[in-house]
Amino acid sequence: TVSLYLDSKGNSVIGVDISNKAITYANKSASQMDLKSFVHYYDLKQGQKTIQNKKFDLVLCIEVIEHVPEDKELANFLSEKLKKDGILVLSTPSKNAPLYRLGLTREFDIRVGHIRRYFPSEITNIIKGTGLKIENILKTEGILRNSLFIIPGMGFFLKFVKGPISDLVTLIDNLMLSLFGESDIFIIA
Repeated sequence: TVSLYLDSKGNSVIGVDISNKAITYANKSASQMDLKSFVHYYDLKQGQKTIQNKKFDLVLCIEVIEHVPEDKELANFLSEKLKKDGILVLSTPSKNAPLYRLGLTREFDIRVGHIRRYFPSEITNIIKGTGLKIENILKTEGILRNSLFIIPGMGFFLKFVKGPISDLVTLIDNLMLSLFGESDIFIIA
């Protein structure tokens, strides 16, 4: 979705994913939106060949590093793919997540393939270890929003969280975020 948005604004986009299903859906969406001239999606094997000698202005690594056994190697690879003034945006689940601290994310983490979560200091140290400078750390998603994804059956309510209800959920979630801690960490480097 983010790559399609960036492409619709005139940016050239390369998307790489391990899921062939995700690649198929992304290519179908790009075609339907008449964006195929600037956006290209590849499976991991094709993607590695395609980006081998390329550098990028922006690299997005959204909810990926927690799935990769060699997280430091991935961080170094992402850093190497940036142009001199390029920007890395990385997000990952937090060990500070209230549901995680209560032991309620174990089944979810296993089901979606999370190998680990991070404290903000852990993930920032990994990124700093690549030589990148951290520009910003954002702690996002409070316990309410996180519950919609983690607790079985709560996802049902996602289809109703629209318009003014979405604003109310966001307000309550932001209050809970400040009281109980973040469920997700975004790093901009």
